[in-house]
Amino acid sequence: MNRTLSRTCLALFVVLTLSASVLHADCNLPVQTSADLADSFDAALAPYACNDPFIQEAWDWFDFRESYWDDGFGFPAACDIQRPLARTMTSIYLMKAATWGWGWYDWASTEIDDLRSLCYKSSDKKSVRASTWHGAAQEDRTEVYMPFFYGGSDAVWRASTLVHEARHYEKSHPDDDSCKRGASCDAGWGSAGANTYQVLFLRDFVCSPLELITPSMREKAADRADTILERAFVIPPSFAFSDIMTCPNADADAIPDTEDNCPNVVNNKQEDGDGDGIGDACDACPDQWDHLAQVDVDHDGRGHSCDNCPLVANLDQQDQDGDGFGDACDNCLTVTNVAQEDTDKDGIGNLCDADNDNDGLADGADNCLFVANPQQTDTDQDGKGDLCDNCPNNVNGGQADSDCDGIGDVCDLIINFDMAAGGFASCKGPIFPIPVDRFWFLEPDPVIRRILWSTESLIVRPVGTVLHAQ
Repeated sequence: MNRTLSRTCLALFVVLTLSASVLHADCNLPVQTSADLADSFDAALAPYACNDPFIQEAWDWFDFRESYWDDGFGFPAACDIQRPLARTMTSIYLMKAATWGWGWYDWASTEIDDLRSLCYKSSDKKSVRASTWHGAAQEDRTEVYMPFFYGGSDAVWRASTLVHEARHYEKSHPDDDSCKRGASCDAGWGSAGANTYQVLFLRDFVCSPLELITPSMREKAADRADTILERAFVIPPSFAFSDIMTCPNADADAIPDTEDNCPNVVNNKQEDGDGDGIGDACDACPDQWDHLAQVDVDHDGRGHSCDNCPLVANLDQQDQDGDGFGDACDNCLTVTNVAQEDTDKDGIGNLCDADNDNDGLADGADNCLFVANPQQTDTDQDGKGDLCDNCPNNVNGGQADSDCDGIGDVCDLIINFDMAAGGFASCKGPIFPIPVDRFWFLEPDPVIRRILWSTESLIVRPVGTVLHAQ
């Protein structure tokens, strides 16, 4: 495309100018009235189809060509439903809305190549709706004709016509026009031709649960399908559309599956407490609505978002200590422990484990609670075993570590100082701030703690400069 499609729309997508002027002189297309736009469903569908991502996707997927949609046909105003381009977009959107059954939109977009808009096929065939050419000896293309794709048809009819044309990329009509309509006949239902596909699309359209598909649209679709079955086959099918359009009702309640918020569970009242579109009778989290509410990994009937043991089946959701973890997965059944820490990975949480490091010594007599050290070696005799003492050769019962580097302050020769923060780096924030004017250059002194200036500061000094506190 050389230009960008525009979302220009007038008066809520409906052009209210009801003059008798023509839209495109060669096609002789009159301006549509408000009633026309309502009857064709374009006014109702425009707010859905007039969507930038959809328009750009449809333009690319169906291979629209600007040269065939310009000059009065609508480009670049893809939302002006007084023009053929926008009305074609509403038709394509309905293909996308037929969500029950096959993916008609995706399929048709892979079949149709080079979608064009023309006034009509020839001067003596202005009633022709669309044509498709496909083969090695010709340019693949689908042409939709005015006025059918502009006036005199509804969006449902136009959408099914596009499905009909998409099928022609794989299968043509036979050389037999002896069906009742006298043209574009399929041999029979089993030939799986364009007319069969058109009826199947209309069936899926009628069964689609989307709210944007109104009862009037479904009625139009059913009428169109009946006409095709009656008139478009050399050997007409022995069944009516009503015989194949009955939408499934798996739970045998009074609500068909297309409208049932629990299609597999009887729930005639259709109650839906959290408003997520899933009935309470089959909602894994009836009081919660988020993307994990219906994920039930442990298959206990409770969704991840409301299951206190999402990976362990526990339908009763019992939780003795009230910490939010069900008894079936709580590593401390009677002790509240929201963190569920279990250092020794023995399945018993730290808060209720008598020997957290599993070294055979009870925590009350163990000088390293979370590090196994059965020998209990404590070189500096400060009450912390060597294996968990951050200064094993220097007494420091408090285990202070200002810069959180794992080396206690009493034996740490280099403590990182963050000048920007105004204090020593700490996992709990800067501590004992020291003004800048209390630092000066000195030679290293083993008695005075050395501080490595490791960050940029207000006073420019070489990285690695050793400073000392007064």
